[in-house]
Amino acid sequence: MKQSKLMGVLAAATLASALFAVDASALASRTFVASTGLDANTVTSCGRGAPCRNFQAAFGQTTPGGEIVALDSAGFGTLLITGPVTVTTLPGETAFVNVGGGSTGITVSAASGDNVILKNISFNGAGAASTTGVLVNSGKVVVRNCTFTQLTTGFFGTGFHNIIDSDFIANGTAITANGEGADTQVNTNGTTTGVKISGGNVVGNNTAFFMSSPGLRTCLNCTGNKINLYIRLLGNSAADFSTNVAGNTVFAGGSGTGCLQAFDCVNPGNYGGTTNPK
Repeated sequence: MKQSKLMGVLAAATLASALFAVDASALASRTFVASTGLDANTVTSCGRGAPCRNFQAAFGQTTPGGEIVALDSAGFGTLLITGPVTVTTLPGETAFVNVGGGSTGITVSAASGDNVILKNISFNGAGAASTTGVLVNSGKVVVRNCTFTQLTTGFFGTGFHNIIDSDFIANGTAITANGEGADTQVNTNGTTTGVKISGGNVVGNNTAFFMSSPGLRTCLNCTGNKINLYIRLLGNSAADFSTNVAGNTVFAGGSGTGCLQAFDCVNPGNYGGTTNPK
């Protein structure tokens, strides 16, 4: 009898280990969502032949550093990202994230060194109150070929991020950089926050660019604020932006530490070169 009970315990333990192994190995480096998908397809890791319906379901089945791919143009829900991942679409398709009042489309709360890439995604707040397209609490984010419209805030980023060839149209505030930036009179490296914009359009927003608490310069005989938001230049002119900036009620503003005087936080920094430098 004792031997029979022992064998039963061992069998149960073996089964549990096998189930755990299957579950752990079920994650895929590339998962898929589609307008015809089902979130129940997480049991087969949201494969291309059986895609999931929403981003969040697919994220749970994607290995760190993997990809979530939208197979067609549709809305795929909001998403909380807690690790490195690429969220993109097949060529010619657009993933839509409709942002309801008081909510955020994609929230990134990853480790500080985790790379997150968002491509070909359209965020729309439909004019509802307290909406944010992308909110970055932590992690390193690249936004490429995305659209942000009718949101309270299009992009709100803490840390180092790049926004490339993306459109911000008719938002309350298009882009906000939050956190201590660079003292450009001393050194542009080793700072906490820097959001860089290259290409695309920032058109018809109430405020185009907003620096939140970029910090104060600390060098001798310096006054004014540090900078945590940058626009790429095509040439040597301070107005020679690679990004089309037009029709915004306020070009740039700010609040918090470093934005105490009228001339603070009203001029984003700029950078040049054919390659986007770190």
